[in-house]
Amino acid sequence: QPTQATQPTQATQPTQATQPTQATQPTQATQPTQATQPTQATQPTQATQPTTTKTVPTPTLPSVGTDTGKGDINGDGKVSYVMIQGDPENPDAQYRTQFSIKALTDAGMEVEELANQVGMWATDKGQEIAATALSQHGDAVEVIFCNNDGMALGAAAAIEAAGRKVGEDIYLLGVDALEECQEMVKNGTMTGTVLNDHIGQSHTAVDVAVKALNGEAIDNYYWVDYVMIK
Repeated sequence: QPTQATQPTQATQPTQATQPTQATQPTQATQPTQATQPTQATQPTQATQPTTTKTVPTPTLPSVGTDTGKGDINGDGKVSYVMIQGDPENPDAQYRTQFSIKALTDAGMEVEELANQVGMWATDKGQEIAATALSQHGDAVEVIFCNNDGMALGAAAAIEAAGRKVGEDIYLLGVDALEECQEMVKNGTMTGTVLNDHIGQSHTAVDVAVKALNGEAIDNYYWVDYVMIK
């Protein structure tokens, strides 16, 4: 018997291709942490500025007539005066007004205020106030006090116009030691003025500032005296 033909082997079914693994999604990058904002520097505490103040020297007046250098020209036992103020809200004006008279009362003098007016530091106002006072009170006016030399210059003009003469029948005092007024003091047309010592004040202020920077204890007030010009 003929050999039966071998049945062909069925073709092996090809293995299905393995599906590729899906690519792993990359991890999203971590957002960087925002930088912490630096703390603003604490502002240094401002140092308390020391106050620089001044003292007014006691006026010493020359002898005139029966006066003994105290301001009592007519010899009635009291000093009759006119006060011409600067700005009444200004501490310097207040001190100059107060201590000019206090110097007389501390010296044992009786005082009489004939007029006290505000001139706001102005020469024309000083002249106007002095002229009015001299017109109203005449020879009773023995001393005219001015809170600054500018007003004293105006008062000097009023004194001359009234026929009065500084150093003979009236006294005139100012503050600031302007060069013109220093010359007037020298030639006798003004009794005296005082220097508001700005150089001494500035030196004192710097000295105090250095102490503060060095951590040294400082005072609240520093006194710088006026300098009398007579």
